[in-house]
Parts: sequence; structure tokens; C-alpha cells
Amino acid sequence: IPADILSVDKVIVYRLMENIVENAVRFAQHKITVVFTLQKPALEITVTDDGNGFPDEILHRGRRTFLPTGQDGHLGMGLAVSRILCEKHGGSFLFQNAVPHGAIVKIKLEV
Repeated sequence: IPADILSVDKVIVYRLMENIVENAVRFAQHKITVVFTLQKPALEITVTDDGNGFPDEILHRGRRTFLPTGQDGHLGMGLAVSRILCEKHGGSFLFQNAVPHGAIVKIKLEV
């Protein structure tokens, strides 16, 4: 069976995964799920955790630059950097809260 060959910038993908999975590990209560879906011309990576989800302040900022939230001393820069890296790779970055709780990050990269 021939394998699909993906053309991705390995540094960008590494940084994205490092930022997003690190956040999930930090905020998850018990479970993190990472799903890779290939639907050419895009690779979608979805990271879900069962933590408290994103604060409303972060969700309402949308595409604007992230600033310190006062939440455990982190600046929220990982999300901002991840969005920029996705766009640099011809993709998109979406984050939202899961119901009833948790966080969902969806990364789409052009392949």
C-alpha cells in the first residue's frame, strides 16, 4: 500500500505540537486526545483536553495579540505563536471550549 507523502515544514510542525500539547498537559485533568486527519490539501491536527477550557478573556480576544492573563504566570504567547506558524504554513488555527468542559485546538496545515 503506497503511503501518502506530506510536505510540511518540520520545524513549524514541531513548534506547533510542542506549544499545543504542552498547554494540554498543563491544563488537562486526566485525558488528552491528539487526532491527525489528512484531507488533502490539508493536514488537520486536533488536540483536546478535559481541563477547564480557555478563559472567556482569551476566547474573546480571537486573533488579537495575547497578553498576560494572570493565570499561573503564563503569557499565552504559545497560542499566538501557534496561530502565526499555522498561517505561515498556509493553514489556520482555531481554539474553543469543549462541552461540558475542556479545550479544543484545531490546526490545519497545507500539505
